Parts: sequence; structure tokens; C-alpha cells
Amino acid sequence: EKSFLCLCEDVTSKDFEDAFNEGFQSTELLKRYTTATMGPCQGAMCHGHMRRFVASKTKRPIFSKPTTARPPARPIRVEDAAAGIRYNVEYRTALHDRHLEMGAKMSWFGAWKRPDDYGNIQAEYEAVRNNVSVMDVGTLGKFIITGPDATAFLEKLYPCHVYTIHSGRLRYSILLNEHGYIFDDGLICSLGSSSYYLTLTTAGAEQGEAWLKDWAETWGLNVHIINQTATNGAINVCGPKARELLQKLTDEPIDADTFRFSSHREFQVAGISCRVLRVGFVGELSFELHHPSRQSVTLWNALLEAGETFGIKPHGVQALMLLRLEKGHIVVGVDTDFDCSPRQVGADWSVKMEKEYFVGKTALERLQELPFNKKLHGFIFSGGTTPPEGTTLTADGEYVGFLTSSRYSHSLKKPIALGWLRKQTGPFPSNVTAGGIPGTITDLPFYDPKGERVRG
Repeated sequence: EKSFLCLCEDVTSKDFEDAFNEGFQSTELLKRYTTATMGPCQGAMCHGHMRRFVASKTKRPIFSKPTTARPPARPIRVEDAAAGIRYNVEYRTALHDRHLEMGAKMSWFGAWKRPDDYGNIQAEYEAVRNNVSVMDVGTLGKFIITGPDATAFLEKLYPCHVYTIHSGRLRYSILLNEHGYIFDDGLICSLGSSSYYLTLTTAGAEQGEAWLKDWAETWGLNVHIINQTATNGAINVCGPKARELLQKLTDEPIDADTFRFSSHREFQVAGISCRVLRVGFVGELSFELHHPSRQSVTLWNALLEAGETFGIKPHGVQALMLLRLEKGHIVVGVDTDFDCSPRQVGADWSVKMEKEYFVGKTALERLQELPFNKKLHGFIFSGGTTPPEGTTLTADGEYVGFLTSSRYSHSLKKPIALGWLRKQTGPFPSNVTAGGIPGTITDLPFYDPKGERVRG
């Protein structure tokens, strides 16, 4: 009763009949009207059917050539693929040239070039832990979400509660895909009046806009999504003396009682209007200064000049990776993979299953019924040798997992790491070996477990 002549485009024999009766009586016209042969196979399966259909209707042989194959995306030639990349797409922050002037070693992080270090990673680390430091975090994804349905939109998008974030407060949250797996994380800052300021990871900035707009259109919600990733720069001022440094550049009260952790506020720093976020990714008192990128160099220079009396040093990604590791903070895409759920990384506290709906909730309900045999753990290793990232983990001679992040901790005076453990039966092993180096599972975070320093 119903037959398909073009499987790729779902064109039925009735579609051909209707088109033919309307006057489209050649193969080329039928193609244009019905979209037959325009699918992935480009007529390999359906062009013969279309020719025979026309022949049966006109009662005469078909002498026309096959329709021209015009694929939606023209494939590259084999020699082009073999030749390699000639030009890389390279994103730079407004401070790129300033980093080079300061002797930074630049490395790739996705499509961005970021300072890997400034020549002395340990000195950069110690500046954050003991004095004050600055870091260019302008690569973060930055979005304004506003409109009548902004709160409802974010409630459906994030697994945490959004409506409870009061104006002037912020909340960390993960982002889940439809399968219930983590694909990004960041901050939700409430601006009041159904407006929000979001941050996403460096890797997530590129796909963030498409992700947000796709769901807004899918749900038919009245929201406005403004991508400020390129127009806004961001500098993190962190360390025990960060508040003293900032107080030299602003008249705004920023004491611990007035400007609490997990808050944000707009005020001027060195005469530049900034949205200042109280965060703690590195485990120390921190202020993220989000500002117009055209003023990044001016703000950076002002911070360095005011911080000379405190022995200020900028830090790069290598120091950052150790600082966040000591706090047990994950980096999406480094410590997570394509099938990583919140429970597996110990982030189930950020998921509110009592919510009526959020992206990935149905999948999480199904995942909860499966055996829990994979989890991200913290490890401390004996001796001074740090097992490299990616090193396999064994217990009683059997493979049980691998390391995702590992560094020598200057605070603990021991090698530390994050890694995945799998169990076959019984509990997770408590003792492992990584490349011949014995290690034990430990609670996270490694550093400042009560979080007193970030709230100082």
C-alpha cells in the first residue's frame, strides 16, 4: 500500500504520482520537486527506481543521463587529507602579545593559544598559594541569558535549581547531554529580573552558543542569548593577598562579610568597569574580573603594577593544573570521558533529581539502575616519583583503571593524582600500583578540605 522509492529522503511512490500529475514528468524535474536522489546515497539506490517510474508513465524509453550528484557537503580529496594542515585556526585573547612580552611559553588548548608558563612553574604556584597572582582566563565561554523565559530555560537546561539563585549570587553547575553524561561545566550568575550571566569552559565556549540556541528553539522559549566570549576578557586575581591588591584599585568594599564567596558584583577596578566573581577553582581567595576585552591590557598592567609590593607573578596553565588538582577539581575532557555521569565523579550533589525535568534526567534515572562499577578517585603515591598521566592502575596484578591527572604536590610533598577505578566484584580496591609506584586512595580534596582559604 505504501512504498518508498527514495529511502534517504523518505519519498514514496505517492509523492512521485502527485508530482508527475502536477507536470513534473522528467527525472530531473522529479528530482528537484521531490528531493529524491538528494540524500546521502546521491541516487545510488533510488535513481533507477525514478527512471523506471518515468518510463512506466510515459510508455517510452528513458535516454536521459543520470541526474547530477551534488552532495550537501563536498568531500575533500585524498591528497588534501594526506597533505596535512597548512593553517591552524588560532584564537587569541586580548592579552596575547602582553604574555609574549613577559616571556610566556604559549601552548594550544583547543583552538586557543594560552600561556603554558612564564619560565618558573613552581614560583608561579607559590605566588598563588602564598602571595598573589593573576591569570588570563579570557578563553572562558561567557553568555548573557535574558528574556521572560530565561529562568524556565535554564531550569530545563541545568540539573541544579536555578530559581533559588538570588540576584548577586552565583552557582557552579555541570551540564549534561541527553544521555546523562557530563559534557561541560561552569557558573550561573543571577543578575535579577530574569537575566543571567553564564560561564562555560574554554573547550565548551565554541559549542556553547549552538547548544543554548538549539534548546531554546526546541522548547520554543522566549529567551535572548548573547555570546560575550570574544567581547569580554577575564582576569583571575588569586592568592592570600588578592583582596589587599584589589583594594588598592577600587573604593568598593570587598571584605569577606560584604563580598562573600559565590557572589558577584559590578564595580570599577583601576577605573575599568568589571563584573567581579568570587570563585575558588585554585583553592585560594580569588576574584575573576570580567571586563571589556579592549581594556584587558590596561587592567592587566594596573594589576601587575599595584601588585609589585606583594611580589605578584602571573601564572600559566601548568601551575593552574596543579592548583586545581590539589583541590580535587575536575577538568571536563581531561578527567571525564564521553560516558561519564555525575555520580561517577562525585558530583551527584549538584544534580537535583526531584526536579520535574532537566536535560539528561531520564537517562540518569536509568543509569541509577545499573551496577556502580566505575568511579573517579584521588590517589597519593609513595616516594618522590610522580606516575605520568595515562598510567594504568593495577591491584593484585590485575588492571583496575588509569590516571587522568597527576602532579607532584608542593603543599603535600607527595605525588597526587586523579584516576578512574573499575571493580569487578566487591568494593573498589584501596591500594593500587601505577607504573610500579604504590599508591592509596584518599578523600578529596587534597588541599584545604574545609574550604577555609577560598572563603577568607
